[in-house]
Amino acid sequence: MALDQSALSDLLDALQSGGDLDFSALGKGKPPMRPAAPPTASPSAMEQTSALAKAREEAEAKAQAEKDRLKREAELKARIEMEAKARAEAEAKVKAEDAKAKADAEAKVDAAREAAVRAAAEAKAKAEAEAKAKVEAERKAREEAERARKEAEDKARREAEELRQRLEAERKAREEAERKAKEETERARRELGFQGTRSLPEALRDTYYWYRQSGWLRGSRRADSAVAS
Repeated sequence: MALDQSALSDLLDALQSGGDLDFSALGKGKPPMRPAAPPTASPSAMEQTSALAKAREEAEAKAQAEKDRLKREAELKARIEMEAKARAEAEAKVKAEDAKAKADAEAKVDAAREAAVRAAAEAKAKAEAEAKAKVEAERKAREEAERARKEAEDKARREAEELRQRLEAERKAREEAERKAKEETERARRELGFQGTRSLPEALRDTYYWYRQSGWLRGSRRADSAVAS
C-alpha cells in the first residue's frame, strides 16, 4: 500500500514534537496540511514500511520511557510522601514520648515535693509533740519536786516541832525534878538537919557508877548471872 507523502510528513513531525500519533490518516486521501514539498525521488514501499515501523517503535519506546518516568516519579513521590509521613509519625511519637517523659518527671517531682512536704510536716508535728511532752514532763517533775520539797519541809517542820516539844517537855521535867529535888533537900535539911554536899546530877552520876561497878546494872557480869539464876 502506498503511503501518502503528506501524512508521512505529519507523522514524522508528530514524532519529533512528542505529540500523539494518529495513524488513521495514513493511506487515505487527506488534503495536505502544508504546501507540498518539492518533488523528490519516491521511496519504495519496503522503505516506507521500515521507516514507519521504526517510527512506531521509537514512538512506543518514547511513550514507554515517558510512562516509566511518570511511574518512577509517582513511586518517588509516594516514597517521599511515605517517608514524610513516617518522619512526621516518628516526630509525633518522639514529641509524645518527650511529653510523657516530661509529664512523668513533673509527676515524680510533684510526688517527691509532696513527700518532702509531708515528711517535713510529720517531722515538725513529731518535734512539737516531743517538745510538748518534754515541757509536760518538766512541769510534772517540777511539781513533783515541789511537792517532795514541801513534804520534806513539812516533815522537817513537824520533826523540829516534835523535837522542840520533846526538849521542852524534858526541860520542864528536868526543872520539875530539880525543883522537887531542891524541895526534898530543903525538907531533909529542915526536918532532919541534913546538908547535901553535891548536886542532884552529881549524886545520880555517882549512884549510876556505883551500881555499874557493883554489877547491879544489866550488862555487868553480876547482873547477868543474877538474871540467869
